[in-house]
This record gives sequence, C-alpha cells and structure tokens, in this order.
Amino acid sequence: MKTFSLSIFCIFLLFILFRYCSSLNLSKALQNVFDSNSCEKKCMFNYTEITSKTIQFFPKCEVVCAIIVIDSRTDLAHEKLEKAFKKMNFLVGGLRIENTKYTSLSFITTRFPNGPFNFSCSDYGLFIKNNSELNEIDVLYRFNMIRREGLKECNFEVENNEKLEIFCYTNYLDHYMNMKIFGNKRDCDGCQFGEVDVYKPNHMDNCDTLVNGLKVFNVTGEGDLSYLSTVKVIKGNIEIRHTTLQNLSFISKLERIKVQNEGIDEQLLINIHDNPNMTRLGLPNFQDIENYWSGIIRVNFENLHPDFCLTLPELNNFFLQSDLSVENLDAKLCEDYGNLEDIVLCIFISMEELPNNCEIIMGNLIIEGGDEDYVTKLRVLEFLFGSLIIQNTTLDSIGFLDSLHYITVLNESSPVAMIISNPNLKYAKMSGIWNILTRGERLAIIQDNHPEFYEPCQLFRIYVGSYVNYREYRSNLTYTGSNCGKRVELQLEDIQSGAQHHLGACVVLIWTLACYFTKNYINVLF
Repeated sequence: MKTFSLSIFCIFLLFILFRYCSSLNLSKALQNVFDSNSCEKKCMFNYTEITSKTIQFFPKCEVVCAIIVIDSRTDLAHEKLEKAFKKMNFLVGGLRIENTKYTSLSFITTRFPNGPFNFSCSDYGLFIKNNSELNEIDVLYRFNMIRREGLKECNFEVENNEKLEIFCYTNYLDHYMNMKIFGNKRDCDGCQFGEVDVYKPNHMDNCDTLVNGLKVFNVTGEGDLSYLSTVKVIKGNIEIRHTTLQNLSFISKLERIKVQNEGIDEQLLINIHDNPNMTRLGLPNFQDIENYWSGIIRVNFENLHPDFCLTLPELNNFFLQSDLSVENLDAKLCEDYGNLEDIVLCIFISMEELPNNCEIIMGNLIIEGGDEDYVTKLRVLEFLFGSLIIQNTTLDSIGFLDSLHYITVLNESSPVAMIISNPNLKYAKMSGIWNILTRGERLAIIQDNHPEFYEPCQLFRIYVGSYVNYREYRSNLTYTGSNCGKRVELQLEDIQSGAQHHLGACVVLIWTLACYFTKNYINVLF
C-alpha cells in the first residue's frame, strides 16, 4: 500500500513539474512575442492562460498581442469567451486550445461575416489538441496566417479531436503547406507526409493529395514507394536525394505541385539531386507548379545519371512559370522529345542570313558593323540561347531588342552580353527581359562605346510595381568594361567558338521552347 501511495505521489509531483515547466516555457514565448512585435502596451495580454480570473484583463483592442491558452483550467462559458474576444480581429502571437469540452471555436469572431481573421503566428503558432467534444471550427478556415518574411511557415497542429472533421482545402487553409493534422474524426482530404520511410505507412492508402511536401531520402527500389502511385497533387517542397531510383514513376499520376514562397526567399522548392541511377523524370501527367504567393520559384536537378534527360512536355510543365529560376540543370534533351509545335526557331549564322521572323535564336547573336540595316529582323525575337554581342556598329540604341524576354548562355566561359566599340551608342536598354539563365558567371562587358554612355550600367529597365524585385533578381548581372568600370581584355574568338561547341548539347534551350507550346502558328526553320 505504501509503495502504491508513493507511486501516486511521484506521478503527482511529475504532473506539477510538467505544468510548471509548460507555464515557464509559455512565459518565455509570450515575452518573445512582446519583444519581436510593436505591441501597444494596452493591447498586450500578459497571462499564459484564460480563466475567470484573467479574462478581465484581456485587451479590448482590434490588434491583440498574446498567446491565448484555453485548456482544462478555463472555467468560462462559450458566451463569456465570445464577449471577451469580440473586438479582436488580429492576433499577434499564438493560440492553443487543448483538453477542453468546447464544441465550437465560434467564440473567435471576425469583423465582417465570412471575413478573414488575421493571425501573425511566427512567434508561436496554432495548436488545437485533445478536445473531445469539438466538432465545429468554421472560423479556422478564415484564419489568415501571417509569417514574417524569410521565416518558415508557422506551427499548425490539429490533433486528436475525436469528433472533428477538418477540410484542408477550404478558404485560407488551402494556402498552407505544412500542417500536422492527425487523429481527428476526419483528417483533411489528403495524406500527411514529409520524409519517406521505406515501409508503407498505414494512412497512405489511395491518397490523391500529399500535405507537407515529399522528401525521399536513402530509398532503394521503386517497389518501396508504390503506395504513392495514386498521388495527383503535392502541397509543399520536394526533395529526392541519395536513392537508387531510375525515375519518379512511383508518382506517375502527379499533376500539380503547390508551393508557397514569398518575395525573393531563395529556398529550393524542388530539389532532385544525388540520384546516380536516375535517367528519366517519368511524370507523364504533370501539368504545372503553382505558387500561392508572388515570389520566385527555384528548382535544382543535380548529380543525376549522365544520361538523365527531359522530354519537351516535362520541361514545359516544370519551367513554364515566368518567375522560375534554376540552380542546376544536369540534364539533356531526350531523343523522343516530341514535336516542336508553334515555334519559329533559327540557328544563327549571320545577321544577313537570318530570317525576319525568328522567335528563338540558337547561338551567339553577333551584330557587327554593316549589320545596322538588318536589326529590324530582331523585333519578334523573344528567346536567345547564346551571348549577345554588339560590336563596331554605328547604332545609337538597341530598342530593336525590346521583345527579347529570355537569355540563356550555355558556355560557362562566356559573358551574357558584350557591347563594345559602338561610338554612337549612348543608351543600351532592353525593356522586356524577364529571366537570364547561365551556367557561368552572370557578366556583361560594356566597353569603348560613346563617352557619355548611359549610367549606371544597367541593360534591363527597372520597372515600378509588385514584380520589380523578382525581375531584378532574375535579370541581375555584374557589369564591367571601360564604360562601367575596369577595362577588360576581350577574346571574342573564344566566345564564338564556344557557342558553336554547345549548340549540340542545348539542354536549357528546351526550357524556353517549352514556354511557347501554346502559340497559334508553327514554322520551324533550320
């Protein structure tokens, strides 16, 4: 009997210690909320739980800084909570609701019917756990989860609420990628995933949507992943590394990848690397990559099998996004690449021989003295695969290149642009550039042009608007040469020969060709 009593006493002490530590952690987290945000003192709730004793101090503010904890010690009726929270429509901090008997979260309201409830959640997050009677969370679907720029998504956990059905693709929840939702009566319409184990998880049967992205590490054999064969949508980042996979056919039904990247955060959203046996992508049904925010999309294909190749449809669907950036593309074009539909493609030999309707030029575009009368041929040029070289001309502007949107340089030793020895050229701007892709240094050499050459050296016009930062990011170059800084020694012959050497292995070309699958006319020129 004494042993039993001692055990009970020890358990009680452990419980008290746990509650104390939890309270201490919450206090530290709450102080961090106050320190990290510009909170009005009158709108700060300086308590770590909601009870009949603390509710009287809850701020009557629209914007409240707090970590709201509603748990088994909350001794308030639903109506009392609703009255206390009535004015609040923006919470900065965190929300934890656990071990309660409440049936609904409707005590949290929004200013307008069906309007958003703003929640700045970076400092703590949202936790709804072990609420045995909870069955209605409509307000949660209107939570606009706001994170500070550069930080990962907030903690979002809804677990073990046995009467709750939660739908993860409703309103604002559809924008959220990384959620932990388990043990409820209904857990979304998809499957929680993340890092792959080699065994088959019990909850993965017949999944058409993965939440939390997909991470496949150190997996051998495609059979281990066959339970993913029904997946059509992946929400979140993808990384596949150190496997013996030959392709991604274990997700052959995949149609769409949804990611969330805001601003110019340089995270890799799709990273497929260090898979030495991978020779094909194997995604015949893939359609597009969707970014919920207006940020950049960066992908990486690196250290795969030397014969790894991509088909035109695969390149089209992966690289069509106008704000896509590539870190590495260790690939080549598959021999069965399909039809080059709706594309006017020209191999550059000289300006004189160039047709006048080229949308795509392969090879260095070289404009020299005597070519001035031919530059009007370039007014429909949109994609260049090679360096832009303008030398020894009488041109006074390069406005004829305003339709050029993409430049891809395949020779690692070549600059992106060389504009040299054009004595009349004061102004060199291209207004249409959206993206520059190069395997070498992102360099432009501007030298020996008009002494009053436009400064600062910037080939691509800076626009005002919400997309300006992304365009600057994708078209950024380092400028050098006598018009921009230090004079450089030029070796034009090396650049010309390098371009011809790389024409046969023009992988990145297909990235651009794919971007124009949807045009209305076809004329392929060789």
